[in-house]
This record gives sequence, structure tokens and C-alpha cells, in this order.
Amino acid sequence: MNPGRLPVWNSVIDVIDRAPLGSDDKLRLQHFTMLLFIGVPSMLAFALVVGLKGERTLCLSVLLTVCGLVAGWILISRGVRAVLVYRTDSLIFCALLLYMAVIGGQDGSKILWTYAFPLIGFFLMGKREGMAWVAAVYGMSALIVLGRVPGIEVYPYSGEFSARYLVTMFCVTVIAYGFEHFRELYRLGMEQERSRLQLALEHVKTLSGLLPICSGCKKIRDDRGYWNQLESYLDLHTDVRFSHGLCPDCIKEFFPGYEDEPDFDGDGMGRPDPQG
Repeated sequence: MNPGRLPVWNSVIDVIDRAPLGSDDKLRLQHFTMLLFIGVPSMLAFALVVGLKGERTLCLSVLLTVCGLVAGWILISRGVRAVLVYRTDSLIFCALLLYMAVIGGQDGSKILWTYAFPLIGFFLMGKREGMAWVAAVYGMSALIVLGRVPGIEVYPYSGEFSARYLVTMFCVTVIAYGFEHFRELYRLGMEQERSRLQLALEHVKTLSGLLPICSGCKKIRDDRGYWNQLESYLDLHTDVRFSHGLCPDCIKEFFPGYEDEPDFDGDGMGRPDPQG
């Protein structure tokens, strides 16, 4: 189902559009929203399953993480600095993932939740900081599956499982990094195009179409039906500025004998003194 057709999704997007955020933060918040739309129902279902199995600590941890993620979304939409919220939520989510990696679960299946983190880390924190977070999770997960965590009893992962997990987790990380890289390239390209168009609009105002103009007085009728002086209309709709003067023909007609005066140059800027 297309989320754009869901009324609740449209309402959420309206909230994001009205949020006091920059364009890039709004885009990241949209990514965060999509992750919540997918992740929160999955996490709630998982919490229900483990709760019914009697794993109360894990159930409570998942529910607290969900509350933290939703609270983070609300804070960002109200103007709280996004990067601080993303870091806090990432720290909470990482703690949950590593806890599940330690307990393992049935056949070590709980560690598979860590596959979601590279996508989340890169999308919310960008390539550079996201790589630091993902590398930290990958490194700690590697220590856990290899049984190299002193003082903590971890699930006994087999060597074959550990090898498959580390290879596939690396592949997921590379793919998620690639997605973020091309997303950033697209965003930068769009910003450059927007800047170019804005610069063009600031320097060029183009009149196009058919303009009704009076054959007698040369006034122009605007789109509201009012008649405006030609100079006023062009001054409003273009960057043209007028310097009023007299052309040689008008000098001859209105001021005969002044056409050869040096004050009357080719631009028609001269003015005779009527009292002179």
C-alpha cells in the first residue's frame, strides 16, 4: 500500500511541513517517519511475543525504546535540535540491539535485528557520523558473536553462524552507505539547481504573452483590468529603469533650433531652459 494514500501519513507529512526545520532536516524527519511507520509496529509485535514467552526484561526494553523513538519524533517536529535527538535515539536503539545480541534467543535469531541499524544510522546521521555509529555497532557485535566479551555471559554462537553474520552485516552496511551517498548527491544537485533558478529569478524578469496596449495613449492593461502607464508597468514587472529625455526628432519638433546645442546629446538627456 502506498503510504501517501493513507490519511494518517498525510497528516504526519503536514506536521513535518509546518515544523520549524530546514529543508534537509525535514527530509531526514520524513525518513525517520518512514522508519517509525515500519519499525514501531514490528517492535510492538516483537514485544508482545517475547512478553508472552515470559521475557519481561526484553519486552520492557523494547517498549521503552519505542517510547523513546516516538518521543524523539515529537521533539524534532517541535523544533528541538534534530541531531541531538537522533544521537539519543540511536544510543537507546544500539543498547537494545546489543542486549539482544548478548542474549541471542532461539538459534541466535535476536541478533538479526542489528541488520536494521546501518540503514537507520546513515539516513539519520549522514555518511560520516553514521559510519562511526555503524562501525561501533559492527565492532561490538563482532566481539559478541566471537565470544570475546570478558565478564559477560553471551549466547554461544557457532563459528559458521558468526562468519555468515559478519559477512552479511558488512554487505548491508555497504549497501546502506551507497543509498545515503546517492541520496546526498541528489540533494546537493537539487540545491544547486534551486540556487541557479533563484539567481536567475533575481536578475531576470521576463514578460511573455499578449499584452493589451492602447493604440492612442500607450497604456497597458494588467491582469486585473486596470490601465497603467507603460513606464509604470515595465518598472513593476521587469528590472528596466527609465531615464526620461528627448530624442532628436522630438527636439526638432518641440524645441526648434536646439538640436545642434551640445547639451542635447545622442541620448536625448538635455533639457532647454524655457526662461533662457
